[in-house]
Parts: sequence; C-alpha cells; structure tokens
Amino acid sequence: MRALVREILDQYAKRALVTIGAHEMLFVAAQRMCDEKVHSLIVEDRPGRPFIGIFTEHDFVRAVAERKGNVAAVQVFSYMTKDLATCTSDTLIADVKRLMMQRRIRHVPVIDSDKIVAVISIGDVTHFQATLAEVHQDLVDERMRI
Repeated sequence: MRALVREILDQYAKRALVTIGAHEMLFVAAQRMCDEKVHSLIVEDRPGRPFIGIFTEHDFVRAVAERKGNVAAVQVFSYMTKDLATCTSDTLIADVKRLMMQRRIRHVPVIDSDKIVAVISIGDVTHFQATLAEVHQDLVDERMRI
C-alpha cells in the first residue's frame, strides 16, 4: 500500500503547531518544549510571518555541548535548523521515512499551499507503519481461519 503523509495527519498529527520567535533565548525554547510536551518548535522571524526554521531537542543539546552549558544569552536563531527538509501531505510516507534516515532528522514540517500545516515525527511514521502491519497481520490471520 502506498500510504500518504495525509493519512498520518488524519490520525496522529492533530496537535497544534508550537512556535517560537527566532530571537527568544534557548532556555525559553527548552521550557516551551517541556510545557507543550513537544520535541520541536517552528521558528518564526515575527509572529504571523512565514517560518524560517525549526528548533529541536537535538539543536538544544548541540548548543549546550558546544557552549559547555553556557547558553543563558544564546538566541534560538543561532542553533535552529535553517536548511529544512519538508514534505507535503501528498508525499509518500516511505519517501518521508527515507528523507529522515538520509538527513538523520526526526521532524519534518508538512507544507501545503506554501503554509506549514503540521510537523510529523519519526514516531508518527513508525506508529502509523506499526498500525498498518497489525491490520495486515489481522487480515492474514482471518484469511487463514477461512
């Protein structure tokens, strides 16, 4: 089956986008991720403007490691990922998974009509594929009983 990203969005990615300003401090970003229970933030230059990057837990850990913990005065734009890998809701899930593996990333913004509509994670992809595998196994088991 050639499943599309939109199927993940329909089932798993109903959460609101969580954003942060590019000039916010890293500790504000870390606190927002904790408060919102997310692992990435969409970075905006100004509220309501097109996004300019993504800031992830990995970016935060990299900043802490490079600065030996001294991140109190560091802004998000200094460590956000600017060279974004994106997809659309019509992208094949297998293609997004391949992109994530090739780029070694865990979060991919979904862009439709030049607007970000969601961020899907490797967890979303894995959960969706596991659910499909369970359904397939149930069908095989049912067929074997006939």
